[in-house]
Amino acid sequence: MTTRLFDTLARLAATIESRKGGDPKASYTAQLLSDPAKAAKKLGEEATETVIAAVSHDADALA
Repeated sequence: MTTRLFDTLARLAATIESRKGGDPKASYTAQLLSDPAKAAKKLGEEATETVIAAVSHDADALA
């Protein structure tokens, strides 16, 4: 599981990096990265959902 997790995080990081500096009108990721407050809010939302799924033992939500 650890290797899979790191692979997933590496792919996510690569995707985010590739969209950084893109047109915020064409890319939701670029839109978030152009506004630190929006990016922080989205990160908080995703972190909360992940924690809830983890404590609920919801493997599907964590996949």
